[in-house]
Amino acid sequence: MSIKTIVVTITEADEAARVVGTALDLAERLDAHLVGVGVKRPIAVPVYSMGAIPDTVLEQLDSAEDERLGKLREAFQHQVKLADWAARSDWRVYAAPMAMAVAEAARCADLIVIGQPVDDNVPDDVAMLAGDLVMNASTPILMVPNIGAKPIAGGEALVGWNGGREAARALHDALPMLRLAGKVTLVTVGGDAVVSGEEAAEYLARHDLKVTLQHEPSTELDPGDVLLNLAADRDARLIVIGAYGHSRLREYVLGGSTRTILDHMTVPVVLSR
Repeated sequence: MSIKTIVVTITEADEAARVVGTALDLAERLDAHLVGVGVKRPIAVPVYSMGAIPDTVLEQLDSAEDERLGKLREAFQHQVKLADWAARSDWRVYAAPMAMAVAEAARCADLIVIGQPVDDNVPDDVAMLAGDLVMNASTPILMVPNIGAKPIAGGEALVGWNGGREAARALHDALPMLRLAGKVTLVTVGGDAVVSGEEAAEYLARHDLKVTLQHEPSTELDPGDVLLNLAADRDARLIVIGAYGHSRLREYVLGGSTRTILDHMTVPVVLSR
């Protein structure tokens, strides 16, 4: 697998430097085309007030949304210009609910890059974007943290491994990014995944990756916290995990370890299901 088309979406202009910047760094290193995606949210009108809101008010709301998208486009294009990547990028706008729009934009892409929500006060569609994309998108997702993110290339990548299908999917999907790392550490927590971890390490070695297998004992710590602690201790540049959780109607509710990592991450995280 190779990564030749990267989709990146931002919800605030202020996050362009870290999110678009990370996507551009990968695009340059992987020789990939970059697609910036702006999502025009539908105007939320309560059912009971439909027909009662003046057209002028709806037009004002629509105009405000267009203005917000204009600022996002400018922020994206500014980062692209700084990286001298304009010839290998474009900006597209999709009018749909957030996750559906990004998933549609990435139908013919190899990776989606999004930012970690800046705080707990973001709109619900931003707060739930990672889980919704895990359910709806056909590509792996790279989430960039609010703070602490460093270039992936040359650093250590940690791969969470438990022998499950989701972990295997993430391992395969992350291969192009793992090739950029200076070192890959495959981490198992507890005894159940030790044997399959050895097989996975051999698989990565056959892809010419410098890989180390590390077994962490089971403790009262959540496996997500184990990975986060290792990432901090080792100054890791990337975490790769399978996205665990369960479907609830049309939502995908992320499981405990996955949620722990996404809430407290300080390095980019690859999610796949």
